[in-house]
Amino acid sequence: MARKKRKPSVKSVNAKSQVGLRLTAQAFENLSQMAKQAGTSKSELVEKLAKGEFNLDSKLAESTIKLDTETTTESVTSTSQPVHIAIINPEAQEEKATTAVIDKHIQAQLAQQNQTIEELKEKIEQQKQNYSTLQQEIAQYQQAQANLEKEVKQKTLELEKLQNQLSQSNASATRIKQLESQLKELKSLNQSLTSMSGL
Repeated sequence: MARKKRKPSVKSVNAKSQVGLRLTAQAFENLSQMAKQAGTSKSELVEKLAKGEFNLDSKLAESTIKLDTETTTESVTSTSQPVHIAIINPEAQEEKATTAVIDKHIQAQLAQQNQTIEELKEKIEQQKQNYSTLQQEIAQYQQAQANLEKEVKQKTLELEKLQNQLSQSNASATRIKQLESQLKELKSLNQSLTSMSGL
């Protein structure tokens, strides 16, 4: 048969242990003044500080001891309360907070830089497309210019041919006039000869 777990007695919970403390003169003087201001003895003050009933606030504190006491449904006089103790270093906390801020700032800068890089990539891609389009337009212009030069050359040859033909036509017209003049003279001479033979 299982035995029931006995609860600690009030005497064992409230039992006190004698502790020897070695303090500097300044620390002892401060402890005495704090006990006087709190209206308690030095031993009671130390006990209350250790139990977390007093909060010691000092600008010279290098670290903070945090006590988290779990409350229970049973009477505090019959059951000890579990205590979680954590030592907090303000400098470490501040350094941690500063590091977190720096990390957040760096992350924001990285995100901004990544966005800038993506925007630059898009601009470069757009410029590549514009360059390709411009190259096509230049090629089309050069082809059109070549076609125009070819057409101009062809028209020039045709014009020269027509000019030659016109020159030949003018020469033919002049020759025809000369022949007509000679024929007229021959006819006149023939008439004269005919008249003379009739005599």
